[in-house]
Amino acid sequence: MSVTIEVQGASRLQSLLGRLSGRIAAAVAEETLAGAEAVAREAKALAPVDTGRLRASIEALREGRTSAVVVARAPYAAFVEYGTRRMAAQPFMRPAAQRARAEVAARIGEAVRRETRAAA
Repeated sequence: MSVTIEVQGASRLQSLLGRLSGRIAAAVAEETLAGAEAVAREAKALAPVDTGRLRASIEALREGRTSAVVVARAPYAAFVEYGTRRMAAQPFMRPAAQRARAEVAARIGEAVRRETRAAA
C-alpha cells in the first residue's frame, strides 16, 4: 500500500529550472520529500492502532528527483485502508494525502519563489 507524490510536468519544469538555477531544482526535490514526510506524519496520526505495527510501518521515501512515495509496509495495510468483506475500511493513507495536498503544493511553490528571488 502506498501513496505517491509526484510533481506533474516535472521533466519540463526541471528543464526550465535547470536554466535558472540548480538550486531551485534541489529545493523542489527537498520540498517534495518534505511533503511526503508530512503525508506520512498525517497517515501515522490517522492509522488505527492495535499493536502499533501498522503505524510503525509508515514511512516516506525519495523515489526520484521530483517524486517521493509514502508506504505502509505492514502486510495488512491495504485491508485496513480499503476494508474486506468482514471488516469495514479504516482509511488512513488517502485522507492523509488529501489533507496534506495543499501544504505540499504551498511548500513547493514557496521554495521556487524563494530560490527565484535569491537567484535574481
